[in-house]
Amino acid sequence: MNRTREVTDWGMRLGYEQLPAHIVELTKVLYLKTIAGMLHGAREPVAKIITGRYLPEGGGNPEAGVVAAGIRTSLERAAFANGTFAHASELEDNELPSITSGFWLLPALMTVGERYVSTGRELIEAAVVSWEISSRFNRAGPGSTLMRYGIMPPSVFCTLGVALGTARLAGLTLDQAEHAVNISGTYAFGLGESGSDAHFLSTGHTCMMGINAALLARAGATGRAGALEERGALYAALLNDNTVDLDCINRGLGEAPYLIDQACIKKYSACTYSHTSIDALALLMQEHGLKNEDIERVETAVSPIGKVAVGSISAPRDLLEARFSLEYLLAEVLLRGTVDLHSFVGNEKLTDPVHKAAERKVSVSVLDDVPDASQVGQITIYLKSGVQHVKRLDEWIGSPSSRLTVEQVRRLCRPYIETMLPSTDCDRVEAIVMDLEHQHDILELMDILTFARVGRRS
Repeated sequence: MNRTREVTDWGMRLGYEQLPAHIVELTKVLYLKTIAGMLHGAREPVAKIITGRYLPEGGGNPEAGVVAAGIRTSLERAAFANGTFAHASELEDNELPSITSGFWLLPALMTVGERYVSTGRELIEAAVVSWEISSRFNRAGPGSTLMRYGIMPPSVFCTLGVALGTARLAGLTLDQAEHAVNISGTYAFGLGESGSDAHFLSTGHTCMMGINAALLARAGATGRAGALEERGALYAALLNDNTVDLDCINRGLGEAPYLIDQACIKKYSACTYSHTSIDALALLMQEHGLKNEDIERVETAVSPIGKVAVGSISAPRDLLEARFSLEYLLAEVLLRGTVDLHSFVGNEKLTDPVHKAAERKVSVSVLDDVPDASQVGQITIYLKSGVQHVKRLDEWIGSPSSRLTVEQVRRLCRPYIETMLPSTDCDRVEAIVMDLEHQHDILELMDILTFARVGRRS
């Protein structure tokens, strides 16, 4: 059975009329969140390296715009920049535990949509099918197991999704689309490397190479049929785990509401595996009316991969590492009640005695009764009075079991969008995205986001 062909065929045929209303709303929300991520991430050091040094040296036909840069370059290079910017914000929304992520997909689709003057409905359709194929191949691993080997699952599997989404938006045939997906598997790989620029560059690489695969397939390049669904190939690191289930690739294919429905919305500009602990501590403090001065110490217990991801940097050296440090993040909750935009502005908190004292109150351990990649977080607060309070959350607020409303996501995104756009432009961006299904094209949106006129409207 050629499962890749089956999923590709479904992905090329899916129509807007097949999408449930709540999936359309969720997809628009994910695009708005991606815009917030790209704009805010454009302020980060890695973004300045790309726009200030990397892009000017490489040339490229001015086919697409770079977000918040006023730069136009080749489609692939623009997607590389936009994908990197998005992840640099650490606001990416993930499907857990497989860890399919919108920021590895949607920046590429927006860039391709600009180049090929896509409608809003086409962009929504492309998002759903891109997420579906990425998640299906991811779940077959399962991809989360790759984190045990230091490999980022979306950097492996979202390349396929970008290839399929690009195939739709760029008008490839079914045969060309299948070749594009198979070619993209050749590029699929990415080490975790959290706490470094490489962690964000892997997202840009995924966006760029998925597009590259589709463009090559349209030009006549081929990929071997069935190559992706062998037990080696994408799953080579998992052969000793006996966990690979290739039937996940096409089991229940075409059944609504589709796997994008499992997206978890991140509220904090920090690593995925910190969110449940942040929520649990904040809720405990609110429920019991606690302040930092009431608390002797805080213990947080997370999954094994959570410990690796956010429990191994007790004293961050910079704000990039701070996003992966539970000690730093929970100190923010102790002192300010939350983690937000202001948690990563300026380096003062890295050495501030009050902040460091709050960080020292926090210890991190591993829960042995949960799957490796679980997002669970358990907080135990020890008060100076001798009283203890415990709260355990299996998922953070914003996960499918506790969804945020559209209005809550809009309020969440607004401060990040405002870091780079005036209020009137913020209003217009929100209006376009929340009415995306009625947009004749997305060029006005990309004009605003890229600080440049992107091209002639039809």
